[in-house]
Amino acid sequence: MQQLRKKRYRNRGGGDKYYIDCSRYSENSDSLEMKTLIKNTRQHNVAILKAIASDETIKKKNRHIVIKISRNMDDKTQEFMAVKEYRIGKALETMTGFIKYICLFGCYDDTNGKFEPIEAGEKSVTVTGKICDATDKTDENWKYVLVMPYIKNGSLESNSWTKDNVGLLKILIMHMVLSLATAFEKIGFIHGDLHWGNILFKETKMKEISYKLDKTETITVPTMGYKVVIMDFEKSVLNQQNNRQYFWDDLLTFCKKVAGLKNENNESVDWENENIIAIIRNNKKGKMPIENVVEIIKLIKKSAFNFMEVCEKPIYDPNVF
Repeated sequence: MQQLRKKRYRNRGGGDKYYIDCSRYSENSDSLEMKTLIKNTRQHNVAILKAIASDETIKKKNRHIVIKISRNMDDKTQEFMAVKEYRIGKALETMTGFIKYICLFGCYDDTNGKFEPIEAGEKSVTVTGKICDATDKTDENWKYVLVMPYIKNGSLESNSWTKDNVGLLKILIMHMVLSLATAFEKIGFIHGDLHWGNILFKETKMKEISYKLDKTETITVPTMGYKVVIMDFEKSVLNQQNNRQYFWDDLLTFCKKVAGLKNENNESVDWENENIIAIIRNNKKGKMPIENVVEIIKLIKKSAFNFMEVCEKPIYDPNVF
């Protein structure tokens, strides 16, 4: 996400993503902010971004936003990915630890129809009546637009973890596990693409957060001033309470992907989580009760993170024998 902010946009996976600082945006298309936005924007998305960035309701509550523009479909459900993400996000809205989507627009939405035509290159684009140029949902120009808050701290993957802040990393992992376990028990939520880049974190004034699973006492974890924000629900599903193995598979995937973490000191972050992985792997057919996350939390507390310098790959020199 930090890279997204620097470049203003990114194309990866589920669609085009754009970062906008709504407080600096001006409806005057000659403004520096608007010129920068258009310069780094696919031409067919310019009208959409102008409409969203100018929406007074969004600007009043959210200074920094991320806009995801996509027409991708879920092959299994034949549902637009953005619609699916928003639907699942709404189901998670009252739960701790998940991103709160701002809104969802379709091509025929015009955010109250307040917008004048703008110039995108040599083409005049009107957004009155709809925010993109499409005739119906089968048109290749049809798009859905998902609007979400920008989380400035970024993800667990993008942050530079060191010996000084590794305590916070362990706390955030504990919050992630408990948030996922609670969501699974309540609505059968399975993330389906759980990796370090999909776990963001943000500041909070809360000193601690409590979680209650059906067969456990209330579990309270300190925050150290930050809380997790789990995002990206393109591969997520709901109503899977009878498929606990999916929950444990998700957690196992997350634990195994730590190898890619590196910090700005050119150090690789090594998580000594062999005991956690062993417990999940020995879980016969994924039937381990969800309340066993209490034991996982205890192991996370005890686990250690080491920092090892990354050796540069040797460069082949034919003159050296």
